[in-house]
Amino acid sequence: MNFSKIKLNLRGFYSIGQVPFDFNKFSYNDFISDYENIKLSYLNYPYGRLLRDKILFSIYFKNFRNLPDIYALFDKGRIFSISREHTDISVQKLLEILE
Repeated sequence: MNFSKIKLNLRGFYSIGQVPFDFNKFSYNDFISDYENIKLSYLNYPYGRLLRDKILFSIYFKNFRNLPDIYALFDKGRIFSISREHTDISVQKLLEILE
């Protein structure tokens, strides 16, 4: 283990997050460390999944707030429609909808 890896571990960055951190451009204080994220997950219990899942959040809170429409979901290079109005979706059709 090199020195920079040890320094990151001591600051709470364990490389388990999905977002690559750019510490050359930003400070450590600009990010929520993996350690802080683990601690915060207990703070939101039992609503953690609702707050993390953008689709579930949108479905639940659409009745209470003005939220942006979600037309499609991208997963592993594939596109899936989640709109009743646009069941047959493609990237081209999605771009037409967004114009």
